[in-house]
Amino acid sequence: IDDDPFTLRRFGGAALGIVGVGLIFSDQLSADSMLAFWGSVGFLLGSASQALAQVIIKVRGRHIDPLVIAIGQMATGGVLLLVIGISSEGNPLRVEWTPVALMSLHYLSVFGSAIAFSLLYWLLRHVKVTTVTSIALAQSVVAVFAGWVALGEVLRWTALAGSAAVLAGLGLIIVKPKGVGEIEERSTA
Repeated sequence: IDDDPFTLRRFGGAALGIVGVGLIFSDQLSADSMLAFWGSVGFLLGSASQALAQVIIKVRGRHIDPLVIAIGQMATGGVLLLVIGISSEGNPLRVEWTPVALMSLHYLSVFGSAIAFSLLYWLLRHVKVTTVTSIALAQSVVAVFAGWVALGEVLRWTALAGSAAVLAGLGLIIVKPKGVGEIEERSTA
C-alpha cells in the first residue's frame, strides 16, 4: 500500500507484539493433544486471513459501504456456523433458550458483531491498515489488566513482560520516527 508501507521497523514491531502475546498466554500454550495443536494452527491461519482481508479491503474495497461488508461477512459466517452447529450439536430449536442466553446472543450479535465490524471497516477507510490490524495486539494487554482489575487475577511476570513487549511493538508499528516526515518533505521539495 503506497501510503502505508510495511517497513522493517513495522515488521519488527509486529514480531515483538506477537512474542509479547505469546508471553502473556505462555501458561496456556501447552498442546496436550493433537486437537489443541490443530486449534492453534486454525487460530494462526484465521489471524493471517483476517489481516490479508483487511489489506485487500483497504486496497480494493474502499468504495464499498462498511455496513455492506459487515453484513456479507456476518451472513456468510452465520450460514457456515449454522451448518457446523446443526451437524455437531443438533437442531437449535430443541435447545432450551433461557432469557440470559437470548440476551447474550442478541447483545453479541448487535454490539460484538454488527456494530464492531461496521466500525472496523469504517476505520479501514480512514486509518492506516497497519494501525487497524494492531488493535488485535492491544486487546491482549487490555484483557490482562481488565482481568486483574475486575476479577482479581494474579499478574504473572510473563504477563507483565508480554504486555511491555506488545506495547513496545505497537510503538514501533504506530509511532512515526522523529524526523521521518521532515526528510520526506525535504526530498519532495
